[in-house]
Amino acid sequence: MTGRRAAGTCWSAAAITSTWPARSAGAGDIDDAVTLLLHFASGAIGTIVVAWTADTVPGSYWIQVAAADALLRLDLDPDYRLSGTAGGAAVAAVSRSAPFDRSVDRFLAAVRSADPSLVFCPPADAARTLAVAAAAEKALANGGTVTVATD
Repeated sequence: MTGRRAAGTCWSAAAITSTWPARSAGAGDIDDAVTLLLHFASGAIGTIVVAWTADTVPGSYWIQVAAADALLRLDLDPDYRLSGTAGGAAVAAVSRSAPFDRSVDRFLAAVRSADPSLVFCPPADAARTLAVAAAAEKALANGGTVTVATD
């Protein structure tokens, strides 16, 4: 599920970062914690939170979507499990393969059959996603809220 399907088009991004005082020497020039706030045309907001942790702490990768009649959680690598409630009904699904592998397979099938409709992410959606990422990167670098480019 993309953010656009859940909340509409993303119009702007803001960011805040932090470097922990206990950072180890030679850790590089990246921030230890980053939070991005995405503003959607629907009025919804989305957050992306990233924190670097010690190698002894297991990684946790998930997406949560909250709406008036739904609360869904998608556990990413390595589980690829969807759970929650939508419209009063329980939701549960597990992917049998890694989504990236399925996307590549589907893209190759589209090329072989010359059928662009088989591609999961059309070029216009990919360009819009890149524009959101560029706005988030600019917000990380400069602070403040950055409007997503529309052309």
